[in-house]
Amino acid sequence: MFSNVFTVLNALREVVFGLVIIVFLIYEPEGLADWWRVARAYFKHWPYAY
Repeated sequence: MFSNVFTVLNALREVVFGLVIIVFLIYEPEGLADWWRVARAYFKHWPYAY
């Protein structure tokens, strides 16, 4: 019985760790959110960049 609980907790720990990494990459000041802002600003004036 306890081996099944430990297996589930181990899998849950890996999922939580992966989610923490993803959230950190998205919301860090120079992370993926900043890339999205730069790309959106570029394509907002894309044909007329001057």
